[in-house]
Amino acid sequence: IGNDDPLIIQMLGLCNAVIEDLADRGAWQVGTFSTTFTTVATEAQGTMSTLFPYGYKALVNNSMYNQTTRLPVEGPISAVEWEAYKALPTGRIFPRYRIFQDQLWMQPAPVAGQTVGVEYESLYLITNTTNGVTVPVKYFTTDSDDFKLNEAILINGLSWMWASEKGLAYAETFSKYETLVVNALGRDG
Repeated sequence: IGNDDPLIIQMLGLCNAVIEDLADRGAWQVGTFSTTFTTVATEAQGTMSTLFPYGYKALVNNSMYNQTTRLPVEGPISAVEWEAYKALPTGRIFPRYRIFQDQLWMQPAPVAGQTVGVEYESLYLITNTTNGVTVPVKYFTTDSDDFKLNEAILINGLSWMWASEKGLAYAETFSKYETLVVNALGRDG
């Protein structure tokens, strides 16, 4: 990191492209985080990036619970269900949620100050440790960053992308990369 050699800069960019590809491939357990947030007394609870700060990709289905009331929060529900629920309130026992306009919406609006727990899938497959504090990050930012999957996947992904960028034959390295990714996803979690 910080090297001004154009080849090193290109390799770092390709490594980050491989990481983006891997993050998009599936729900890696190393990229799944458990978090809580405190409710506000409105339907809109906040933006997804604020509530889920480590590269929010998707909520894990059926994992949201209001820990204060000890009730599940059902969802995500569709736009049709949301509008029907608002137009025809039915006195439901369980609250529901919807993701709309990059915000988490809950119905009925919860009481302020309740704790809701949920798991979410992240785009972050790297961790950075600074002053003893480890945090997930999207891209390599220091030489000591830790790639959380098998390094062979990253090396083979870099190899095929490098060959492709340079106009070289890459079918065999691409095939090996794909096999490594499929096998890792099959064993993951």
